This record gives sequence, C-alpha cells and structure tokens, in this order.
Amino acid sequence: MRIRRFNENLVELSFDRVDEMLNEIKEFLSTLEEKDKYFDSIINELKNYQDLSSKNDQIDDSIFKIENSKKDLSNIIAELSIVVDNLNSYKNKNNKDISDKSIDF
Repeated sequence: MRIRRFNENLVELSFDRVDEMLNEIKEFLSTLEEKDKYFDSIINELKNYQDLSSKNDQIDDSIFKIENSKKDLSNIIAELSIVVDNLNSYKNKNNKDISDKSIDF
C-alpha cells in the first residue's frame, strides 16, 4: 500500500510502523476495555441508590448518561478492533490494500 503524507513523495508503510501502530492501538483498547468494565460497576452502584429513593433525578440522569457513554465506548472499541484486524491483515497479506472491500465471486 502506498500513502502520501501531505506534500511528501509516496512512501511505503513499513511493517515496523504497522507494528508500532498496532501496539499503540492495542494498549489504548486495553485501557478502554478496563474503563468499560468500570462503567458497569458505577452503574450497578448507582442503581442500588436508585432503589432506595423513590425519585432522585440526579442519580437517574447519571445512570442514563453513563449508559449512553458506555454505548459510545463500546462502539469505539468495536471500531478500533476492526482497525487492528485490518492492520494485521495488511501485515500478514503482504501489502494487501486494506481499503479494498470488494467480494470475489
């Protein structure tokens, strides 16, 4: 795969650089997955307080916002996992263009 960086000449994306990217993304994914689990514990704890009170708008709103944030975080994790798969595929399939989404019949 050939990429152009701004006004530079065409350069090939080296496998070393792909490995660096993969390591950074995987490390970031690991952190996000930890935080995703942490959100679960916060939601569960807030729901315990929600049960004690007949109406508590701050807790209800907080639960709602965290659940929405958790959905967004899950989407980010899924998208970054696809990036990891694509970069692994690029590296393993000897420069196969990762943007090629065509289906062979």
